[in-house]
Amino acid sequence: MEDLLYDLVVTYNKFLKEKHTFTVGLSGGVDSVVVLFSFYELMKKLPIKVSAVHINHGISKNAGSWEEFCIDLCKRLGIVLKVKRCVIRKFGGESLENNARKLRHSIFREDDSDVIVLAHHKNDQIETMLSQILRGSDIHNIGSMSEMTMRSGKLYWRPFLGKTRKYIEDIASKYDIAYVVDESNYNTKYLRNFVRYNLLPKVVEWDSDIFNKLANIVPLVQESNALLDELALCDLNLVKSSNMAELLVDKFNLLSDLRQVNLLYFFLRSFSLMLPSKKKIKEFCRQVREARWDRHPLLRIKAGCFLYKSRNQIKIVDKIVS
Repeated sequence: MEDLLYDLVVTYNKFLKEKHTFTVGLSGGVDSVVVLFSFYELMKKLPIKVSAVHINHGISKNAGSWEEFCIDLCKRLGIVLKVKRCVIRKFGGESLENNARKLRHSIFREDDSDVIVLAHHKNDQIETMLSQILRGSDIHNIGSMSEMTMRSGKLYWRPFLGKTRKYIEDIASKYDIAYVVDESNYNTKYLRNFVRYNLLPKVVEWDSDIFNKLANIVPLVQESNALLDELALCDLNLVKSSNMAELLVDKFNLLSDLRQVNLLYFFLRSFSLMLPSKKKIKEFCRQVREARWDRHPLLRIKAGCFLYKSRNQIKIVDKIVS
């Protein structure tokens, strides 16, 4: 574990010296438990305070025992644990997994620590990328995760993103670290598990180095995303009205078709909204370009949320006023 702690200390001294409080997202699984033990040891080397948060989604019949495990673990380590119990609601067209992720982020956003520490690792990165490709997702979702991310004013750190699942499991085995196992992780009806157990082993069998090749794709996609976002921000500054939540149609129509689509995706992401399919965004752009002044093209984002053209504005509204 000394090599791992060395890497954490180097990263802290390089990027995080002004940060003093860290909250570990603790599910009870091997990844998050090893992260917690690492940060417990890190407190002996750095001037930091570490706490943890356990989110009980209540989905599994074993959720109660996982919560008890996390409570006992933190009590033994002398780490303050915050337990959040919640109910995941799923509406038509929504994913239970995606709704759970949003709920977790809303809980993390309210946390008063400087940094949220998450246990994602290299396998997660590759599985997420492949899952998003198979879903036909936007390129920003395909770009997957970064080691450090600022979201809604909160800094997220994924210190294990360059480590493999095997590396983490080997640490748990070497130091006899106990953890819980989520039975849903083996259910291949979920796309991520299908990728993990059915797809990736076959691909690795075909090319033993494919894992590293796939991992190398992620930063390339992220660089492309950064360029697209820079372009979208330039376009937003040209097209926005005095109200940041509105775009001016006459200026929007001066952009090429591709830049219009890129700008609308950027505009929606800035409000943390679900992204419609590329086909729907393109059709909305076409309608905006061709609509008369008194016509009002409309794109439903989700229940009670619409992208709406009204005269010379494109805006996000919760209801349509005729």
